[in-house]
Amino acid sequence: MKSKIRLITAIAVTSIALLCGFTSTADAQNVVLEPTKARNSNGDFVTRLLVKQDRAVRINWSTPASTPLDLSGRNAFLKIGTLPNNYSFRQIALTGTQQDFRPNLENLPPGRYYARITNAPGTRMASILSAFSNDPSNILYSNEIQIIVESPTAAFAIAPRGDITNSTPTFSWEPVPGAVGYWIILSSTPFRIEDNDGDISITGVTGVWQYMTTQTTATYGEIVDAFPDEPPPLNDGQEYSYTILNLYEEENPVYVSPVFGGIIPFRYRNPDALARPVLQSPANNAAFNNTPLITFRWNEVPGATNYTVRLSKRLTQSGAEVTLPIWSTTTTNTLVDFNASGALENTSYMWQVIANDDFGRGSTSVQREFRYQVETGQFEVVTFNAADGSVVTGVEIKALAVSGGSTSAVSYLNQTGSVNDSLVVGTYEFTAIKNGYRDAVQTAIIRDAQYTYVRMDLEPLPSGISGRVLDNTGQPASNATIETTNLSTSERFTVTTNTNGDFNQSLQPGSYSVIARKAGFIASGTRFYDLALGEQVDEERTFTIQNDLATISGFVFNQSGNPIQLARVTVRRGTTEFDALTNGQGYYSINVSS
Repeated sequence: MKSKIRLITAIAVTSIALLCGFTSTADAQNVVLEPTKARNSNGDFVTRLLVKQDRAVRINWSTPASTPLDLSGRNAFLKIGTLPNNYSFRQIALTGTQQDFRPNLENLPPGRYYARITNAPGTRMASILSAFSNDPSNILYSNEIQIIVESPTAAFAIAPRGDITNSTPTFSWEPVPGAVGYWIILSSTPFRIEDNDGDISITGVTGVWQYMTTQTTATYGEIVDAFPDEPPPLNDGQEYSYTILNLYEEENPVYVSPVFGGIIPFRYRNPDALARPVLQSPANNAAFNNTPLITFRWNEVPGATNYTVRLSKRLTQSGAEVTLPIWSTTTTNTLVDFNASGALENTSYMWQVIANDDFGRGSTSVQREFRYQVETGQFEVVTFNAADGSVVTGVEIKALAVSGGSTSAVSYLNQTGSVNDSLVVGTYEFTAIKNGYRDAVQTAIIRDAQYTYVRMDLEPLPSGISGRVLDNTGQPASNATIETTNLSTSERFTVTTNTNGDFNQSLQPGSYSVIARKAGFIASGTRFYDLALGEQVDEERTFTIQNDLATISGFVFNQSGNPIQLARVTVRRGTTEFDALTNGQGYYSINVSS
């Protein structure tokens, strides 16, 4: 995420090295492999998380001391697999100090891959480490990188299209081979999507609903952790526009592809809809200079029983300009006060009001904008591998205000190894998150009109367990949750299976229990493992979960016996929660285990 940088009057620098006595096999690693690069419009090779199938990709490598390493005559290969630490899919012979290749010419179809340089004869990390242990003078191996080959095609939207009367429509689309998931963006205004030299650019979105899924259907109103705010009721006569983007990691906008299949409009019709609220104050494009309290006012709507006020800010996330809800409240009055101190940043905000009735139906006002001004400073977070100093891409960055400041409402998405933006003056705790690494945490101070550099070194987890989950019919169990618990510390780790039922969990050395779970199935048996430093366990025995699907369904009505739409129904079993939203008839259905 990037924003315009103000004049820098001073510089502050913060760095972190999370080595913590870490002595993984990376200490013996003798090749440093950099992230993939692709050619930009100027002809230069630049770091790219996603690469095109038919365009040149460059990989560079060096010694741990950052000196050139000539692989000519070393019988070295870039070994590629579909899971971490397992490189049995393809291999590319390497010579010299760098290599260019085109994924389609190397029989790499669209998808997410993991790669490592080595001249060891095996394709699994355990055998590579064994070969190195037996012949450390001649065996080479590097760190692991991701190669993500994006599909040239986007998801074709099937529905909704044209005029609809269903207040909770189901969105459906054709699957895209190689894509891990999909990102739906629904706007109440038309918007534009452009591919700017391999980077996605989405502008003009007035966000109504966003959703990420690995499936090819989604019902309006469903929510995910990345976008936890519940969407408003659809407005009668309103034309909406949406698009569906390919993702190459589950529910992670860092891995969004700029390839898109167009913007699809539809119009919602409801003759019984409430009148739309009319906003009174603050005026559109009003400006507030560190104002502690802001009062929102609107008119009364006949038939409305209460009103929901939503405050959002416009931001750019992985190239997509979206409107992110940051605060909401419900009241029976026609005004509400908002405490802006410590909650708002130096940017533009949008607010609107939803009038609700006893049926769960509603109507949404037009959206107004205001500008909030407060002292801010610029920051840049750069992420590195703590073991070898190589750049780490595909990292989620969170900024938590711990003294003063304002906690960012959204994660920063690092696709190239660095990310920069501005924050309200204060002290922050930055957290860097990426699968296969221990979270890195660093505290930094953001000062007015100053630039703060934050270096974060992520410690790679040197050991791991991989395997496959099947159901009782022998079919792969996708989206099953693998729970791994450290028996000494009780620390729990989770990872989900891919479409083939495969999983890989990176870990520190230690003793662990592993169990597979999925809603609607009886969990697998628990297995126990003792992992040595650098040990990669490839579990040949599959984890089996038994179909035990039970469905809880029903209707939600108000006190007058009328159905309520978009009501959230939650079922709890111990610490596990299942939830669903009611449709236009007040109906819900939740799949659970018996």
